[in-house]
Amino acid sequence: IQVCCDYERIQPMDNYIIQEYVQEPYLLDGFKFDLRIYALVTSCDPLRMFIF
Repeated sequence: IQVCCDYERIQPMDNYIIQEYVQEPYLLDGFKFDLRIYALVTSCDPLRMFIF
């Protein structure tokens, strides 16, 4: 795990997960929460996508 404050300092590698730090997150009843949307693209022409 690495924490980086400058995008230019990131070394080239195969895989990354990048997440922006949120200084003051929106809280729901005093708790942090997240919303996740998953999309599966099965065809580009015509565009066919499944969203969950």
